[in-house]
Amino acid sequence: MGERGAEELWGLDLSTKQIETASKLLSKQKVKVSLFESPMENNPGLPSDYYDIIYSIYALDWTADLRRTLANIHNYLKTRRYFYL
Repeated sequence: MGERGAEELWGLDLSTKQIETASKLLSKQKVKVSLFESPMENNPGLPSDYYDIIYSIYALDWTADLRRTLANIHNYLKTRRYFYL
C-alpha cells in the first residue's frame, strides 16, 4: 500500500513473530510505519475515526471477542470508509 500512495501504514497482530516479520518487510517503505503487538479486541493506542481502509488477512479467526474486535474496527474507521476481509 505504501507503493500505491498510502501516506502511512499501520499494523496490528497478536504475534511477536508476525510483527517482527512485518517490520522487516516494511523497513524500506518511504512512508511512516506503525506496528502494534496486541489482541484485536484491545485497543493498543490506535486513533479513532482515522483510517480510510482497514483490511484483515486471516485475522478474525484469532480474536477472543469478535463483537469487540468489530466494534474497534468500526471505531477506527472514518465515516463511510472501507473494511475488507
